[in-house]
Amino acid sequence: MKLKRWFGGGLGVAGVLMTLGGTALAQEVDQVMVVPYSQREVTLPHPTHEQAPMTLKAIVRNASCGTYRVWWDVNRNGNYDDDVPRDVSRDGTTLAVRDAGRTFIVPDVTGSQKMNINVRIRNLCTSVDKFGTMRLFVNDWVPSANPVNWTADQLEVMTAMSIQESLWYHHRVMTSLSGANNVSTIYGVSPYSYASNLAFWQYVINGHQPAYPPGTMNFYGLPVPAGFQAENDRRWNADPYAETVSRYIGYITDSSTVAGIAAGEEQNTCGYDYVGGNYVARTCPRAADTINNQGIYAMGGAWTYTMGMNLGALATAMPALAGTPVQRGGVHYEWTRYIQEMTDYLGYMQIDGGCSLGGWYYDTRNGGYSCAYGDFSTTQWAFVGLEAVASVGEPFGVFVNNRHKYRVAHQILANQQADGGAAYDNTLNGQGVGSDFKMTGGAILAHRMIGTQRMAADNVPDGTLPFPDLFGAAFRVENNENGANPFRNQPITQATLIDSYNRHLNFAATWFARRRVTGSHWLDGNWQQGDYLCGNSNTIYNAPKCGNTYGIYSNQKGYATGLPELTLLGQYDWRRMYSIYYIRAMDRSAVANDQTSGYSIFGRVIDAYCETTSVTCDWGNGYMGSAMAGLVLTPTVFNPKPVALGTGSPTTVTAGCAGGNAGLVNFNHSESFHPDANARIVAYQWDVNASNGLWWANNGAPDFVTDDVNQLFEYRYLNAGAYVATLRVVDSNGQNHTTTVNITVNPSANVPPSVAHGGPYAIEVGQDLVLRGTATDQNLGCGDVLRV
Repeated sequence: MKLKRWFGGGLGVAGVLMTLGGTALAQEVDQVMVVPYSQREVTLPHPTHEQAPMTLKAIVRNASCGTYRVWWDVNRNGNYDDDVPRDVSRDGTTLAVRDAGRTFIVPDVTGSQKMNINVRIRNLCTSVDKFGTMRLFVNDWVPSANPVNWTADQLEVMTAMSIQESLWYHHRVMTSLSGANNVSTIYGVSPYSYASNLAFWQYVINGHQPAYPPGTMNFYGLPVPAGFQAENDRRWNADPYAETVSRYIGYITDSSTVAGIAAGEEQNTCGYDYVGGNYVARTCPRAADTINNQGIYAMGGAWTYTMGMNLGALATAMPALAGTPVQRGGVHYEWTRYIQEMTDYLGYMQIDGGCSLGGWYYDTRNGGYSCAYGDFSTTQWAFVGLEAVASVGEPFGVFVNNRHKYRVAHQILANQQADGGAAYDNTLNGQGVGSDFKMTGGAILAHRMIGTQRMAADNVPDGTLPFPDLFGAAFRVENNENGANPFRNQPITQATLIDSYNRHLNFAATWFARRRVTGSHWLDGNWQQGDYLCGNSNTIYNAPKCGNTYGIYSNQKGYATGLPELTLLGQYDWRRMYSIYYIRAMDRSAVANDQTSGYSIFGRVIDAYCETTSVTCDWGNGYMGSAMAGLVLTPTVFNPKPVALGTGSPTTVTAGCAGGNAGLVNFNHSESFHPDANARIVAYQWDVNASNGLWWANNGAPDFVTDDVNQLFEYRYLNAGAYVATLRVVDSNGQNHTTTVNITVNPSANVPPSVAHGGPYAIEVGQDLVLRGTATDQNLGCGDVLRV
């Protein structure tokens, strides 16, 4: 691809010309792109609240100058010259200013409202200005300094804010950047390279799917999926993070390797059906060209850790890229084929027999191995990758076959210790130490991946073999150390798995809020003293850091996997506690009138609890930990309520009882919106007087209902008084949200009645006199009585 910049003639400073294979595509020079909250609905505002520290986020794509000056109109007066500027530089390899942001403290508002913060960015070579707008929705509250008092709605907003700051942090710190406007060259990596796949994962599950530079993809002879190019181009031009994710893809797939695998690893079994009192294996058609005795591994090689993380991340991009070939690296398979062959290779790495059947070691162990090779710290990362494929891939024809997915049942049981916890490996006491809290999270993940949590509700006899083609009636859990776990020599029945799952949950609940420095392998437990508030209940942001992020990530991944959702672990609301910890532990320091103070690490999560060896302390602290924290914060099901924004104009009127235009109020709900791009508002409802009860609550006649966001509602208030009008919006999921408007209705002016005698009169003597006098009173409708 050739990239040309034109100054004068042709496209002028308004565009660049990209050419690929003779096709020319114009793109805007110095394109200011503000990061949207939603890639699908770019007009949705970023949620925030009063006095919140946050960052304003923008880039300049196709930057034609080395330096730019940035003014954010943080006082919102329309005058950029009274705002402090910041000079930013272009990254020469990307032809972009990747960071034109700053810190910002949200101002107080009167009533929850949308707020636009505009930015002016000046090319210092040409003095040409470009502009952009970051959209905010400011909630009219400041959370309590004590997180115990945070409401569910407040926590939802603060969690969403923290996720956005984590994404912007990963974007800013990405390194080893290369390439611009060419699908085969764009590339980027986390400063700690092994955090790249987890950071990638965080973007995609938060709705920021990848996109490639328009017109530059090579389809290697494959047909272009219908609508793909238009949607790809829309994402590319709407969301800077679409490029960020594609840079991670370039890094992960750059070293793709095709390798042979043993026969039998490419089965087409894809689950079980309960038929006639037995479980029967179900079969599915495999993706084209994937029955070939080969698999794929990518960045980091054929190591269980990197295989699981790479596979889990890349699988989540299939909704955007399925049907297209992988662009960078030496393996340009169609995306679903690529993911299926990675899945097959990770399955090939699984141990096939012995005490460690169903587990993984660091490298490929095709065959039978003793208990020491059932390494649960590596095995849990295989679970992570396979679970992502099982969750995302099946609609695209990619699946984890039964051989790989359900043999983990043996590993779960062979590994479990007498106290119910999982251990570092399958030996007695897990290398001589015993159970491990963070490994137990991996075991819970494995249980929920194979559906143990649903078995008790299936009305299936406890003694039923759930996976009969893998574990026959004569099969027994193998463990060559007497007393290593309660399931040694037990058949793998439904009851056995349910019992094992409950024992794992009980172990996790027992240790959830207790100090546990060392498990069977390095730092263990959730928090240094077992306290998610870290001994501080008087701080909103930038609180003490006392968490073990690797342990927290391992456990939340287990709790969050599968349906029905695990809402409580024993007595603990685990998601609330984890979310509150990371909202407060994240670096969010901002100083009024100093846009760079604290900015370089804003959005980072670093572990300070490092009493002994820890993955997130000793490897990639601040990068691996930030990515894991962002994933912990991301809800399994994003199901926010719609936002009701209503106005009345005017809000003070004269009683309409006197007639004319008095008492008329126009109600407007057009600013209402839904923060979830996958949901929509289906009804806008107004009640004009809350004092007599809301009509939707007491089954009264509606004052006003519409599904049209732009339809105005006009209402006449006849009588004086103070009224509360209520707007309720209802979404497609049945959730609703209300807001109120205060209306003051003043009494109508007490105007004297008017009278007319109807004369003059002229009559003859003796004629009757008919008086035609008239009287009127404009206050008759207001209760006045007229006597004539």
